Amino acid sequence: MSHSYLEQSKLRRSRKRRLRFYAWVFAVLVFVFFLFYAVRESSFFAIRSFNITGVSRAEQSNLLTSLRTAVAQGIWGKVLGADNYLAWPEALPPPSSSLASIVVTKRFFDRTVEVAVQRKNIGGMWCFVGDASPCFWFDGENALLLTAAPLTEGSLVQVIQEETTTPLTIGQPVLATEEFSYFKEIVGSVGKFGFGKLRFSFNRPRREFSATPDQGPELRFSLRFPAKMPLAALRELVNKPNFLSWHYIDFTVNNKVYTK
Repeated sequence: MSHSYLEQSKLRRSRKRRLRFYAWVFAVLVFVFFLFYAVRESSFFAIRSFNITGVSRAEQSNLLTSLRTAVAQGIWGKVLGADNYLAWPEALPPPSSSLASIVVTKRFFDRTVEVAVQRKNIGGMWCFVGDASPCFWFDGENALLLTAAPLTEGSLVQVIQEETTTPLTIGQPVLATEEFSYFKEIVGSVGKFGFGKLRFSFNRPRREFSATPDQGPELRFSLRFPAKMPLAALRELVNKPNFLSWHYIDFTVNNKVYTK
């Protein structure tokens, strides 16, 4: 009789412990549910406004749509929604290859999200002259083609034309790293000689780059070797009295100069 009573007492205590445990679990789940509901649905965490800098006003709407989509696909965005203050991280991947970075700053008391956009350094416009004749902006740091660009007459940006039937596409480099450093040195130096407007062209099979002023000879360079010697020779040649009468100056052979 005593043994049976002890067993029943243990069963009752065990049942009470399980009930207390289930009650605690239930209470925690209810708390979490209401906390989640409050965070997700309460206007306290709703973003009131966005402030975007670094892009034009016309671009802001499309950029914000892209960023909201990216936030909504994140872990917290899926849980809380893209309009929730807590769902936005401190940085987001740029939705366009023409952008370098996107930094997010959140102002809690104002419920404002500030988006600072940093563009890539545009080196100029590269146009592939052929059937389609597409033009692209290219990165001034790594020569990558960024986005399509409209070819406009009289543009102040540097436009390089390349005759080809197989143009490159966005994301590809127009030149190898070493060639691009020679290219930038040539363009930067030639522009300081006071030739006025220059037309640039590139022959990919020969790796030759030309700069043709409105008045004066065509300047032909090779991107297969450094530009230091050709540019030093050009500084001497521009002082020649018959400089403007030449048709071209050819620096495409290493350590040699040909004129006509």
